[in-house]
Amino acid sequence: MSWIEQAVYEKASEKAKKYIDERGVDLSTPNKIAIEMNNAVVYECVEMNAWSMDDEVKDKVGGRYGDLLETAISVANSSIVCRRYFTRITKERYGIDVLGDPDYRSGFDEKDAAVWDFGTQLAQNIHGISQDVKDRMKKYFTTEQIVVLTGMAAVISADNIFESVLEIE
Repeated sequence: MSWIEQAVYEKASEKAKKYIDERGVDLSTPNKIAIEMNNAVVYECVEMNAWSMDDEVKDKVGGRYGDLLETAISVANSSIVCRRYFTRITKERYGIDVLGDPDYRSGFDEKDAAVWDFGTQLAQNIHGISQDVKDRMKKYFTTEQIVVLTGMAAVISADNIFESVLEIE
């Protein structure tokens, strides 16, 4: 349980109320969004930027690679909310059970493995991405695609940090 209260509409700033009203943000369910809405700018930066980047990844790279990247980062970061969400997505969409199957990588091709390793290494040490992983990324993706995947990695990492620091489950 988070040590930060959820936003309450009646106590929200005028900017947050306007944002909630205009976008129909639901504060009734205990979740990360209700905590983010304590500040509309935080909600926009953390939550909405993730959805914008997700759309860009789908358009430029393909949804599978975005999902694998987000899953790898969230698992490596031990992010409770994102790990739960993305491992479910990866299992439902691609039949890859990251948490339940110790041989889950058998469902990967070389391109999948490059993205997974990129995400895992990025989550573990942003300064420690191996030359091997960089070379594999360059083999399978264009410069723009690598930039888009890195942008997605930055956004999901911020999301992981937000929920982990505030102990959102």
